[in-house]
Amino acid sequence: MTKVRIYHYSGDTETDVIMEDGGVVSISLCEEDDNKTYYSSAYYQSRIDKSSEDVFSFVTDSKMNVKDWKHDNIEEIYLDACNWLQMHNEGFDITHVYIPYEHCQEDIKQFIS
Repeated sequence: MTKVRIYHYSGDTETDVIMEDGGVVSISLCEEDDNKTYYSSAYYQSRIDKSSEDVFSFVTDSKMNVKDWKHDNIEEIYLDACNWLQMHNEGFDITHVYIPYEHCQEDIKQFIS
């Protein structure tokens, strides 16, 4: 099973799905309308470099694909992110991490293999 961490940042509307190999998909709450919640996923084609001071510095140079979701089934969105990052997998060992954004860098560096 592939290890995955889903980072939820205190007071933020963005969540990052991060694989143990450094793959990342960012999921953002983009709008709430008519009592419905909608999300957008950014699928990055680069991996996180744990030797970098800022683990997300690759984002500015990385190509990405974006998908807008017209439903609020967040578990389906998380699973889509996992499947995109690691196709043909036997399963995922998912851990949800609730942490302030400013404290996530070290945790992510320790998690990535």
